[in-house]
This record gives sequence, structure tokens and C-alpha cells, in this order.
Amino acid sequence: MPTAVAWEEVDHEEGVPMMNRRRQPGMGGTRRGGWSWRAFTVGVLTANSVPHLATAARGQHMLTPLGGQDSGPGRNLVWGSINLAAGAFSATAALRGTSTAKESIVPFAAGAAVFAAWVAVYEKCLAGESPQA
Repeated sequence: MPTAVAWEEVDHEEGVPMMNRRRQPGMGGTRRGGWSWRAFTVGVLTANSVPHLATAARGQHMLTPLGGQDSGPGRNLVWGSINLAAGAFSATAALRGTSTAKESIVPFAAGAAVFAAWVAVYEKCLAGESPQA
């Protein structure tokens, strides 16, 4: 459970009060140089929203958990929007858990890159198995 850091606590690296920044054990917390799993998750979620929203805009079909491999534009719009909203919500939580947005850039980019790599492997391995719209 997150606990607020007391005003008296000092960031020993910088020698300044930590104010009311929050510590999240196991989540990257506020430690300088720490890893933010929230920012990583934001990268994955927002990267996942892009192809679904683009598919919906083109009026084509693509796999979603909401309708399987033949999910139409409506389901892709809903699924892409859910991912984008979850990413935005998680982004605010990630930025509250770190002292600066700069600390979240690397985990965010890593999340997006991991998702992109997964998509590339998925498309390569299952290229001939998806239905054409």
C-alpha cells in the first residue's frame, strides 16, 4: 500500500526535502534511477491502442478480445479506446509515482518497444492464418 513520504525525509542524493511524493514498493517508486512498471504498462497500452484505432478508422477487421479474429470497426474502436483510456489513466498514476516525467520516458519507450516486437513476432508466425477483410 502506498504511503506518503513525510516532509522531513530528505532525498539524500539531492539533499532536498521529498515533499509529499509517494513511494510504491516494487513499482519503481520515487527512487531516482528506479524502474517504473506503471510507465512500462502505459507504453504497452498506448502502443496497443494505435493499430485498433487505425483499423476502426479504415473500416477494416482485426483481432480483438471483444470479438475474436473477425472483429469489425466498432469493436476495434471500443478496444482501442479502452487501451488509450487505460494508458492515459495509468500515465497520471505513473507520473504521480515519480518525481519527473523524464524518469518515465525509458520505461514507457521500453513498453512500446516490447509491444511492437510482440506484434512483429505474432504477424510473422501467424501471417497466413488471419482472415482477410
